[in-house]
Amino acid sequence: MPVLTLKQQRALNALTQTTMAAELAEKQAYDLDCDEWAHRLPAAVQHLRRLWGAARQRTADQRHLRARAQVLRAQVPTGYTYLTQCHSGLTYRAMLFQDYTLDLVMLTPGQVTPIEDEPEFDVDTHNRWATILNANVLLVPLGVSLSWTDHTCQGALLLTAEGRYLASARVHDHGHVDVWTDDGPVSLVYTRFDVPAGEEVMECQRRTVTRALAGEFRPQGQPA
Repeated sequence: MPVLTLKQQRALNALTQTTMAAELAEKQAYDLDCDEWAHRLPAAVQHLRRLWGAARQRTADQRHLRARAQVLRAQVPTGYTYLTQCHSGLTYRAMLFQDYTLDLVMLTPGQVTPIEDEPEFDVDTHNRWATILNANVLLVPLGVSLSWTDHTCQGALLLTAEGRYLASARVHDHGHVDVWTDDGPVSLVYTRFDVPAGEEVMECQRRTVTRALAGEFRPQGQPA
């Protein structure tokens, strides 16, 4: 798997988001003729529902086409499998085809398995990847998520649900993530190993999330 720049990774993340949105819009448009309201509503109202569904599907398809063009402009190599994220914080294994479409497989926090034929994905990288996945389980309900910035998963961005930048973070090998500030690192999530039965428990510093959402960690000159 080639090492991606931040611009390329963002383009792939956007393509993942628009791919899922386009598929959802297509399904919803189809469901308008099959759901319980299809035969209950007057014909005129059902016609308006179809028009609304078709318009939403066109909008999603147009955004998907723009995202494909963005990946093309970013010169992301095709024929490889990448790790991508969408705004919900979910992580996908994405195969990028020559026509700049994706075949997506959603990964759960427990699915920390190496990508085949990728020697640069060492044990520490997978530990950091697992940390990001597990951290997002805690962070997404709070309206934020982590998105890695390179294939080593050492650096990450803290983003809002809409993809707005809040802070830069560093991911450690064993379940810790710090937000970087001018005054040094601030803990975002950490893992406790002192619990009974040898279990590991990850916890979130909600105060850090609140401060990040307030813009406290955004570097000067960074747009809101």
